[in-house]
Amino acid sequence: RNLLLIGGPETNSEARRIEKDLLLVARDGGVTLAGMPLRGGDFAAAHWQPHPEHLQRRVLLLQASSARGDDLLFSLNPIGGGHGLPDFVVATPLVRLQSWGGLAAAGHWTPRFTFDRSAAWLATEPGPASARPAVRRR
Repeated sequence: RNLLLIGGPETNSEARRIEKDLLLVARDGGVTLAGMPLRGGDFAAAHWQPHPEHLQRRVLLLQASSARGDDLLFSLNPIGGGHGLPDFVVATPLVRLQSWGGLAAAGHWTPRFTFDRSAAWLATEPGPASARPAVRRR
């Protein structure tokens, strides 16, 4: 069976138990995405990956870095056909006003479930104030 975990390592004992193998972790003060810190803000995150102990099974994690981030989890709604989310999403409170413009990060894992920058989008300055689209320089 697959596993759905609500809450990160600070609030969910199973998430805490497998934390070292998670590709995305939300804690007070920020999110760590494949070892990269996204600091500050009230983040809500959803991601899926193989279960570290049962590789044929999957684990879906819904986590937040604060109580305000918890309020955003329901808006991510990754369960159900046609939800349209990539493999991982990190949202800020601006997602309520700007939809996808309120994301701090989003993307897809590689087929081997590793992070590849070319398959992801990251805000240039992660956090709620930086959820604006990045400006391209020529």
